[in-house]
Amino acid sequence: MKRVCVWYHMEKPGEDAESCITLPMEDLTAEDLLEQQEAFWGLDHYGELRRLLVCLAQLQGYDAAEFVKAEE
Repeated sequence: MKRVCVWYHMEKPGEDAESCITLPMEDLTAEDLLEQQEAFWGLDHYGELRRLLVCLAQLQGYDAAEFVKAEE
């Protein structure tokens, strides 16, 4: 199990912000994300990670979220 810090950009009308969350991930999933983050939208786990980031942004009062980068 690897721990990956995922940075994301959040937006709402008139305001934007950036945040990160450290997530434990299976080794293969983490390696896939870390090695191919430039092609984030094509990753197998794109849907799950995108939904998670949008939910985190909504909890913080934002309407939308986009993946920025990932680091181990």
